Formats: sequence, C-alpha cells, structure tokens
Amino acid sequence: MNFEEDVADLRTTWSLPYHPKHVRLPPNRFVGRRRARRVGTQLLIIGNESPRYAYDLSSTPLGDQTLACFEHVCRLHDALDEGVRRAFLIKPYWDLGWRLRERFVERLGAGKICADPNLDRALKSARIAICTSPQTTFSQAMICGAPALLVYPQHLWETEPRFDGLIAALRAANLLFSDPLSAAAHINRVWPSPLAWWDSDATRTARCQFEMEALDMCGDWLSPWVELANSLASGADRRVGSEMVSRDIAIPLAARDNKQR
Repeated sequence: MNFEEDVADLRTTWSLPYHPKHVRLPPNRFVGRRRARRVGTQLLIIGNESPRYAYDLSSTPLGDQTLACFEHVCRLHDALDEGVRRAFLIKPYWDLGWRLRERFVERLGAGKICADPNLDRALKSARIAICTSPQTTFSQAMICGAPALLVYPQHLWETEPRFDGLIAALRAANLLFSDPLSAAAHINRVWPSPLAWWDSDATRTARCQFEMEALDMCGDWLSPWVELANSLASGADRRVGSEMVSRDIAIPLAARDNKQR
C-alpha cells in the first residue's frame, strides 16, 4: 500500500510519520471546524460504502463486503433501547452501486435517513456521532463538539501497525467497537448524559492520544504548510547537468470522504 511513497519524494500526512518519506502537516481541511462541546438530539450514524466492483487493491472493504458493513449498522440499531432508536438517524454514503439508502429505508424506515447532504451541518444535530469507518469522517466527528464513537467491522480494515497502541487505547476508553452489540450497550448506558462519559478522565486521555498521533490540530496550522511549500519551491529550480529536477509530493486527498461534505 506504499504506492505514493514509492513514486514521490515525500508524502504529507496528518498522523505521526511511519515512513521515511512522510512529512507531518496539520489538517487544513479542519481549520475553524472544532466546535465547543454540546449535546444535540440525534444518534447520528455516518455511513460508508465501497464500489460495487473492485477495481484496485485496497485496505478497506471490497465489493460485497459493503453489505457486511450495512448489516453491522442494522444490528447496532436493533440492539438499542427504544428511546435511543427513536433518535437514530443515518447519513448514508453517496451511492457506489449498492443502493444503501434504499436498503436502509426498506430495513429501518424512511424516517431513519438524514436528509441533509452536508456532513458538517448534520453533525451539529448529534447527541452522539457514530462513524462506521476509520477514515477522515472519524477525525471530523472527533472535533465536532459532540461525543463520537467508531463502530465498524474491524476485520475488514487494514491499519498501520504503528497505531496499534492508539487503537487499543480507543477501545479501552469505549471510543472504538468492533462488536455492534457491545457498542449498543455502551450507547444505551451513556445516552442520558453522554458528556459525563465524554469528559471522564479515561476518555479525555484517549482523545488526547488520538489528536497527538492522528490529528495534529495545532493553532498555527499555516506556517508548516508555507515552510514546506517554500522548501519545495526552492528545490524545484535545481539543475543536474542539463535536466531540470523537480520534487514530487504526494498529498492524500481522501477523495471518497469529500462526498460527505
């Protein structure tokens, strides 16, 4: 999975570097998006989907493994207390061939579907936000101001071993679940007062570890980007013999997650 590292001189990353070519930069995508803590009314589920036909190698679910993720969400819904189920609202991913929106309507009812196409606005209504993939949306949920969880079929996602300790810390603090029934039991327990759990010492410690290792939300986010751009610009004018040498940079754009915005 190191294609970008193989073809580029360097690759930017939000997380702690785990490759010699990595350069860590703050996530400018989230500038101004950290919200003050608050509690809305919805149990917001942020869906995900893979293309119907796999066209490349990926560390994410492939093909009909999407349906395993669909069942994962439905099992979570069915295990919730009745009062929590009334607040259940899912924001499906954009359609990649599996018609998950229609499947959720058929399985759970039309009233369970989030109508707002903008994820940032939808998160403002969340009492608790549930992410179903360990991708950009989880980072966005963790700074949205409402308590957030990651509930996903972990065996379908490959992760970098460098972050095994972080994953264990999130699991220990009940911020990450691979079993939807265990997740539902936790949500049922904290639903009356989710901020009491969110602000507990154990949860705050795990949240700080997440930001330290996976999401560098430094205040002066622009300076590191400018410094890197200037260093690349100065290096681009070098000549070796009669050939111009340019430095390539691979920037992960999380293109799939852009559709959630």
